[in-house]
Amino acid sequence: MQSIELTIDSSIATIPVPVTAAPTTTTTTLLASVLAIPCRKYDTITALAYGMQFHHPLASSCGTTNDHRGSDALVLNLCHTNNDTSQWTEGPNVMSNCPSIPLYTPIATFSRGAYSGNGGISGIFLGCLPDGFKIAVQECGSNVTILNLGHGGMFAHDPNAYFIVRE
Repeated sequence: MQSIELTIDSSIATIPVPVTAAPTTTTTTLLASVLAIPCRKYDTITALAYGMQFHHPLASSCGTTNDHRGSDALVLNLCHTNNDTSQWTEGPNVMSNCPSIPLYTPIATFSRGAYSGNGGISGIFLGCLPDGFKIAVQECGSNVTILNLGHGGMFAHDPNAYFIVRE
């Protein structure tokens, strides 16, 4: 067996190594500028698990009552939105952009660019389905639940009628 003698020099030499930085690119999407108002994830999950019902003094009322328990009460309580729903504006269409919409985004039905709490529905986006999407809603005077909206539904149950809520 042979032995090898290794001598280590105590001086350390530095060798400059050229470094080439990879170019960085920033990808922006249509939705990036309109998704600054997410809803509170864990509060949404809790509301669904316990079948809670929300009231908000600025929410629409159900029928002739003055109970302020319309579908917008859920969004007004759990999302970072303007409390004046007349200031909500129509963002991108949910069905056209479904795969790129973050979960827990406030969405609503809009008619001619305006949200109508009476007859319309607002809720919290929960994900895409093959022919629609899931939404957490509190339909007028009901407990919070999940609706699976698919093709063939009429106005408030038509997935094509939903848009991201912008302020």
